[in-house]
Parts: sequence; C-alpha cells; structure tokens
Amino acid sequence: MTSKKPGAAGTLFEIEGDRLLARTEAHSSRFIKITVVAPPVTSKRPRPAVRIGFVLDRSGSMQGDPIRFARKAILDGIDMLSGRDEFAVVAFDDRVETPVSLTGVLEGRRTAKVAIPMIEARANTNLCDGYLTGAQEVGGGADGDIIRRVILISDGHANAGVTDSATLARHASELRARGVSTATLGIGDGFDEALMSAIANGGGGPAQYAGDPDQIGAAIAECIGEALEVTLRDAHVVITVPGADIELLSAGDVTSRRGELRVALGDLAESQEREVVLRIRLPLGSEAEQVGLTAVLTGRDDAGKVHLEQGYTWTYAGSAENDVQPRNRVVDRVVAQLFAAEARERAIVLNREGSYERAQAVIEKVARRIASYAGDDRELAKLVTGLLAEADQWSRPTHERFRKESYHYSANMMQSRMEDGTARKRDRR
Repeated sequence: MTSKKPGAAGTLFEIEGDRLLARTEAHSSRFIKITVVAPPVTSKRPRPAVRIGFVLDRSGSMQGDPIRFARKAILDGIDMLSGRDEFAVVAFDDRVETPVSLTGVLEGRRTAKVAIPMIEARANTNLCDGYLTGAQEVGGGADGDIIRRVILISDGHANAGVTDSATLARHASELRARGVSTATLGIGDGFDEALMSAIANGGGGPAQYAGDPDQIGAAIAECIGEALEVTLRDAHVVITVPGADIELLSAGDVTSRRGELRVALGDLAESQEREVVLRIRLPLGSEAEQVGLTAVLTGRDDAGKVHLEQGYTWTYAGSAENDVQPRNRVVDRVVAQLFAAEARERAIVLNREGSYERAQAVIEKVARRIASYAGDDRELAKLVTGLLAEADQWSRPTHERFRKESYHYSANMMQSRMEDGTARKRDRR
C-alpha cells in the first residue's frame, strides 16, 4: 500500500508499509517507509541568503597536502556564494582563532584571500570549541530567512576539550533547532568517522568523506551547493501509533515516547529525497480490529508553512492469513539495506579491535536474516550473496581506508544519499 500527498509548493509526502495484516496471537513487528521529497526551485522568489561557517582543523596531522587542499577548497567555496551571502572562517587546534569573522562575500573575499593561506597546521584537536565558535559566527541575528550552515573539516580525533560523540551530537541537535545546520567532512584515514557522522546526523547535514586530499574540493562544493538549493526548511516528521513501540532504522535526529516518534530531517535541497524507515511493534488486537498510524510532515517551503498528514492502517487477523499475505518488496529491500548498514558499522568496529571472527559473524547473521524472507526476490538474493562475500573480508585484518569507505557507504545509505555522498534526488518528469 502506497499513499502520496503533495504540498502547495510541490513538497511530496509518501508512505508505504511492508504488510497490511497484523497477528492476533502475538505482537507483530511491521515496517514503514515514509518518503519526503523537497519541492523544486521556483522562479517566484529569489533563493534565501546563505551564511556559511567554515571550521577548519589545523592540528599537526593536517600538515602538507590536507591543509593545502582544504585552504584552496574554502576559497573556491567562497567563490560559489553571491553578493547576498555571508561567511566566516574559524581555525582550530588546541586553540581557536577566527581568521575571517562573519562578513559579506563582496567585502570579505579580499580578506579571505590573504588570511586563509596563512592558516598552518599546529597542535592538538579541540574540535568542540572550534565547532561551537563557527556556529556562533553564523547563528547570530534574528532574520529567519537566512540559511545557516557550519561545514566542519577535520582529519583526526577530537583529543582536546569536549571529545564525547554524544555530547557533540547533542550540541549539533540544539544548534539545528535554532536554525544552524551542520555538515562534516572527514579527511584521510585517521578521523573518527562515527563522531563526524553523529555530528552531521544531529545537525541535519551531510557527512562527507575525502579519502585523499584532492577530493576535499568536491566534497566542500557539494555541502555548499546543497545549502544554496534548500527549498524545504526545518523538516520534521512525527509518527504516532497508539500503544506501539516505534524504532527509527534510518538516520535522523530523533526524540521519542511510547506511541510517538519525532524525526528532525533539517533542511533539504530541491528535489532531495529523504526516507524515514521505521520498525513498529504493534499492540495486541482482536480479529478484524484495526490499528492506525498517523504521520505528519512539517516545515517551510516557498508557499509558507508545510503541514501534510498521511495515514496507514493494519487489520488484525490469524496466523494463516498473515502467513500468505503479499509483501511490499520495495519496503523489504530498503529495510534489508538498513539492516546490512547497521551490521556493517558493528563489523567495522570489531574488525578494528581485532575481533575478526565476531565481525564476520555479525555480517553472516544479517545475511541469514534477510535470506529468511527474501523468497524469490532477485535484489534481496543479490544482497545476501554480497553480504556473505563481505563477511569473508571482515574475517581478517583490513586496511583503514577500506573501513572508512565501508562506513561511509553505510552512513550514506542511512541518510538516503548516493554512494558518493551526494543528495539523492527525485526525477519529477
């Protein structure tokens, strides 16, 4: 079952479930895929002004090509902005400095061309203070129409000041609630990918990865390009199922209580597609009784406030009917990919710790789980085959680069992004 609803400016809101029946004899787990697609750009209004805070790690490990390519990428990124936009540049090691305070593009470009090349790699990594300073630069003012984004660039682990990923993710979430989104860019093989992804997830922006310094420019350009194309602001999805336990499988900044889940998606660029995928443990019910899900999308687009509502209903039936009911294979495939992504992230940690057999077992277990309901679906069968081959790779020492690439492939899957980290967009033709 699929239900679609468009907003006045073209925002799309769709909901699909894996099955329509729930069991009377026991609690049923059912899966829901909610899709949000940001509206296209219209010519009615000029795009909102953008305020970018570049926060650059200048710790000792950035010496050489990383800092050189990062400096050039920031200067190139400033050139992407128009005269209505503003930017700031913050540099951090164990100290935090602001080579370019918040300024308009026209007046600040000349200053940036002098100040940014003078940023040199130095000491430790006080990521938290650098990040919060950048957020303070772009977060001021009362104009709610400005798109505010911090781009955090680092090649290492936070080893000075606040280093806890949960605390940093909470800061990012609080900033997003105040209108400041966060994108992150991890460089090379040494950065903490889980920490950088947690910050981006809380901050409602992409977590980019540049394995080599010469990839930094494209990654920063992607972060800026998305900010310039935002058409759906401060998107939230609230899901309600009375008496149910609701679990988010995809990425998103989430708050929950029994029977209700609130997912913050942040700002979405034109035609960008985000999926909210849920596992729902339904309450017990009697034959023919129904239980319903309500999903509400809120945000702002060119037409003003967005408020779209969708529903989904399960009917209770016995095991015989449940066992023969058709499955929505679109939902099955998405859920399977998310199960695989979650398992892969666990396997990466275990492999890094030297627990090779356990890493292999984690991947094999999820492969068996997907195989149990794959039936004759070719895509699911292909996924199972791929996972079994991948399990063998995690059973022995692997290069850190492979771990990083695998982690970011999974993180992009969780965020409804393409393999290279670019936003997935819906073709509206």
